[in-house]
Amino acid sequence: MRTNFVNFKSETKCRKDVQLLLENETISEVIESCERRIIHVDNPPIDVEDEEDRERNRKKRKDSRSILLKHLKTCTDSYRPRSLDEINEKINEYVIEKEKSPLKEELDEVRVELTSVKSNLEGDESLTQELLEQLNSQLKRLEERRDSIEGRILENNKELVDKAMKELLREKGLFEFVGKKLDNAMREATNLLKEELHHFIETSKCLIM
Repeated sequence: MRTNFVNFKSETKCRKDVQLLLENETISEVIESCERRIIHVDNPPIDVEDEEDRERNRKKRKDSRSILLKHLKTCTDSYRPRSLDEINEKINEYVIEKEKSPLKEELDEVRVELTSVKSNLEGDESLTQELLEQLNSQLKRLEERRDSIEGRILENNKELVDKAMKELLREKGLFEFVGKKLDNAMREATNLLKEELHHFIETSKCLIM
């Protein structure tokens, strides 16, 4: 979400804003990871003394809310940035490896069997078609069993996983970090445009003289 964007009602200016953000190497990767799905809004404060400003800001906040709700209605699934999925995957891996229970022992045994089957499949080119099918079938069963055990371990530790995710997001301030990156990028782009404009004007003056 791109906040404090004064021209949030203009689709043309919103598209231009996205293009400007993509030109900045610092945050282009973040934008791409969001599949360029940026919602432009403006949420000015309403705790201001001037009544006209207060009403104007209240209307902007209302319009921004409508834009956001309209966008959410078009979403057919929950969107999660790739970076969040990667973080969640790391947490899951950590929880599974730290598990001390019969389930973890069973999981370790399955992993050993998986390694053995994969080794047989990759290391012997003289295997008959029948034996290949048997090994592939065994591999599939073991992978399904592994996934099932890992799922049970994570389910047993669901509260721990959820807490770890929330704490990480809070302490690292990931969402705030992305938001600041977007705002900083726009400031950089604006300053750059001002410099280019100033240079153009000065150059034009020299040519005229």
